[in-house]
Formats: sequence, C-alpha cells, structure tokens
Amino acid sequence: MCHPDAMRRGMAVALIVLVSGLLTGCVRVIGDLRVSEADTVSGTLVIAVALVDDTDDAKERAAGQAREIENRLLPEIRQAQGVRSDAYRQGDYLGTQLTFSDTPLDVFSLTNVLPPPEAPADDAAEASEEPTAADVPLLITHEGDDYVVNAEIDPMVLDGAPRAEEGERPDGADSSRVSISISFPGDVESHNGELADRTVTWTTTYDEPLVMSARAGDARPEGPAYLWTVVVVALVGIVVLCTTALVLIGARSRGDSRAPRKPAVKMQ
Repeated sequence: MCHPDAMRRGMAVALIVLVSGLLTGCVRVIGDLRVSEADTVSGTLVIAVALVDDTDDAKERAAGQAREIENRLLPEIRQAQGVRSDAYRQGDYLGTQLTFSDTPLDVFSLTNVLPPPEAPADDAAEASEEPTAADVPLLITHEGDDYVVNAEIDPMVLDGAPRAEEGERPDGADSSRVSISISFPGDVESHNGELADRTVTWTTTYDEPLVMSARAGDARPEGPAYLWTVVVVALVGIVVLCTTALVLIGARSRGDSRAPRKPAVKMQ
C-alpha cells in the first residue's frame, strides 16, 4: 500500500512537471471529487495531453507524458485503496482517467507553486532542498465539524513561463484548462469558486492562479431542536384527538342501545 508521505513529497515536483505542459497549453486536468463523512473521496481525475498528430508515436508520447504527470502528481496512486486507472481519449486529448472509490482523504495532497520566502544567504542551500511531507499540506482537511480546502497554484511565477505583451495573453493560455470540482457531505459555509448545491468548482488557465478556498460541514445539518419538539407535540395532539373522538363515539353508541324504545302507535 502506498504511503501518504511519499505522495506529498512528490507533489512539489509534480506541479512543475504539470505546469511545464500547461505552459504550452497542451495539458488538461479535470477533477470531480466527492468527499464523504467517512473521510474518503470518490470521483474521477483526468490528466490528458494534446496529440500533435494521430500517429502511434504521438499517441505513445502523449500517454507517457500524462503518466509522468500522474506519477509526479500522486506517486503510487494506482496502488492506493479504491483507485482504478483507465486510458482516456477525447478528441485530440489522450491520457489517463483515475477513478476513486472511497479512497482515504490523506491520499490527496497539494502544494503551492509560489516562490518560497527569501532566505538568508547562509540558509540558501537548505532552502533549495526538496520540500518534505510536512511542507506539503493536504488538499482537503477535516477540521472539527468542517472540511476545509485551502490551496493556491500560480504557474506564472515559474522560470520559463511564457510572457506576453501588455494587454495580451501568453501563447497556449486559451486552450489550457484546469478544473477541479469538490462536493461536500454538508452545506458549504464559504468558498471562492462557483457553487451549485454542495459542490464547489474552481476553473482557470495557466496564466491565472488557481486559488482554492472552501469550508463545508461534514454532515447534512439536522433540523433545529425546537422543530422536533413541535413535531412531537403535534403527533401527541393528533393521538389525543383521535382517542377522544373514539371514546365519544363509543359512549354515544352505548347510550343509544340502552335507551327504551317508544311503543309503536296502533292505528285505528
């Protein structure tokens, strides 16, 4: 079974590999994840690379690039609990679709692609070392009664990112796409994406930072206590009324059966 720490350590390198594809506008990452109250995640994650042509060589190269991004993004994810991997092909994009079924929450980790704080000269070597597992936060955390999402990716801060003239977009920005949707078991209390019921979706292109922030309950809220009191009182009232009505009907029936009958009038 894969170790979550290994997955987190690989994420920092993964995003650089992912961004290198995004910078040419040839990579799409589309995630649709559902969080359960049991701290597990189900859903899909598509990692696809655009084909330069329809030759076998191009297909093999695109599939290899998608697999490399997958390995960097979530190393050993295929060995994690409840994960299935399938080939993906849609239009000119080819890659991998990962399907998650009750996969543990701590498998999904993410790190910022932001410049680290400037370190003193003496600490320069230490600051350049690969981030440890402790430096890479989870994408989704369970804090008290809430699930919390807090992550930021900004590919444009990386060296080699294509620049554009003022008022124009870099090459490949229009065709690049990163879209992540997360559904929560409880109501969404705050978010900075697009909300539909209990699902938050974040969408961007490589030239715009993907800032993900959300807080949602870990279960569907129950009705307020006073509401249950009203329901119970109403039910008791209905029972009392029905019982009273039955008693009155029974008493009237018994009274009618005991009352003396008037003799019939004999007609002359």
